[in-house]
Amino acid sequence: MENSKWSKCKCIHCGHAINYQLDDEATTVVCPKCEARTLLPSRRDVEPEPPKSDSCSHRPPSLLRYDGPCPECEAEAKRKRQKTIMIMAGVGVLAVVVMGVGAVLLWKVIQPAKPVTAVLPQPQIQPQVKTTKSLDNLAAGRFAVQRDGTNMIVSGDVHNVSEHMHRNVTVYLDVFDARGQRIGEVSNAIVEFSPKTIWRVVARTSDTNVVSGRWNRFSEKP
Repeated sequence: MENSKWSKCKCIHCGHAINYQLDDEATTVVCPKCEARTLLPSRRDVEPEPPKSDSCSHRPPSLLRYDGPCPECEAEAKRKRQKTIMIMAGVGVLAVVVMGVGAVLLWKVIQPAKPVTAVLPQPQIQPQVKTTKSLDNLAAGRFAVQRDGTNMIVSGDVHNVSEHMHRNVTVYLDVFDARGQRIGEVSNAIVEFSPKTIWRVVARTSDTNVVSGRWNRFSEKP
């Protein structure tokens, strides 16, 4: 059997190539692909084919009856591929390290010398002069008049531009009619007026003739 001559034919069902020994001519075999039974041709119908040159060394040719990969050959080829990949990866890592070291050395060579800077004396910080607490620290803005039912509301903003706390502050506003005549005075008070804040002044009057308002003065109780 070891010295038998080999030949090849195609499965009559799927066309898959089947290797067989001429000693098995005119017999029926199972196709390894479609698993259908197919009749091998007789010796006079085919030319003998020598054994495959790539037959594996893990089993005798008598067992290589049909085309198909050898598990041992595949495992060996896989090990070779993995070894090749590991070698290439090692070479790549080594190349990256060499390039990194070369880049560091080159950077050190071409890096310019650091200039020597003179140490200048630090300027002395002048202490802030604290302003005197005064009603002049309060700044009044514009005031507008709106109707609220039967009352007139005079509103506007007052700014505490200082760093002082003002307490019990009252603002007095002059009110005017449509002809610009002063017809009265309204006021609004705040208990604590914090530094750097804005006080929203809202004063009410029942005089419906009021159409405008203007700041008059501040007062502060101790």
